[in-house]
Amino acid sequence: MWELERFDWASLRSANSAARIGASIEALRTAESDDAARDAYWRIDNEVIVQGQLYEAAVPTACCLVTALGACTASARARIVELLYQLATGTPHASESACGEHDLSFLCRREVLRAVPQVFASFEQAPFQSLDLWVDLLVVLSAEDETLRPRAQWYLQRALRLDVDGPLRATIERAIEEIQA
Repeated sequence: MWELERFDWASLRSANSAARIGASIEALRTAESDDAARDAYWRIDNEVIVQGQLYEAAVPTACCLVTALGACTASARARIVELLYQLATGTPHASESACGEHDLSFLCRREVLRAVPQVFASFEQAPFQSLDLWVDLLVVLSAEDETLRPRAQWYLQRALRLDVDGPLRATIERAIEEIQA
């Protein structure tokens, strides 16, 4: 994936070393099994978004994951959406704030917003067990860009017409209320 080549991963700050993040993103994008996707997911998460705190490598990671979402395996899709959600909701790690990187959260949300077309396109393909990830991401993106609210509400209303019940139905109904607020 060409987008990975735009960044000098080894020069970026992360929890330990960002040098392998690009390879981990590619491993996630092309994962042929849920186990492979999970392993790649954790290699990214443990470097870039540790406990919801973002490192400098988060913005390039968001750029690459947005691109990857449009060309990933079914095994990878939910993991990529989960990482995008975490990037969109994360806050700068204290070490990044000390370096003057106060805009990491905003920059990550801006990059994740670029995934909106893929998020809507993949929403209907999301497996039930991970549909809540798409719902949560739509809420975050709609809060960031209010022009998305009508479209997000429509997709959520449409999802309610599926055979959803219990916690997932409650999650979707809550999301619709949050977007309308």
